[in-house]
Amino acid sequence: MSKSRYFSLEDFNKIIDSIPRYRPQTEESVKNFSINSKQLQLLCKMLFYCGLLIEEALSLTKSDLNLIRRIITVKTKLLLPQTTIPPNILPEITEYIKDIENDQRLFVLSRQQAYKIIKELGTFAGVEVSKVKKARS
Repeated sequence: MSKSRYFSLEDFNKIIDSIPRYRPQTEESVKNFSINSKQLQLLCKMLFYCGLLIEEALSLTKSDLNLIRRIITVKTKLLLPQTTIPPNILPEITEYIKDIENDQRLFVLSRQQAYKIIKELGTFAGVEVSKVKKARS
């Protein structure tokens, strides 16, 4: 199991590749598992490729996304209130938000639920995620 403050691309790919096989392992995780594999993959990709914190990703609504300019407006206290959407995940985001209302959150999970699921997913994939974050470019 690798330990690092930041995800490597290899560790990220391990997590993404394990999502289709992942099933919540604890009773608490099963209770909190209100997200499907497609949503979980997109959440992880947005955390990694867009450099979002869990809280930032979970607060996003459709109206925070400008798909033409590939910009996400982040509700944050950081100096960078915007981040870019990389071209490799733009089609997936575009498809995902088609049926979402402008003021509806993209991911309907609490921070605690998301953190528990992602931590357990990391353990399942053999990646330490307790203090891992991706720096915003």
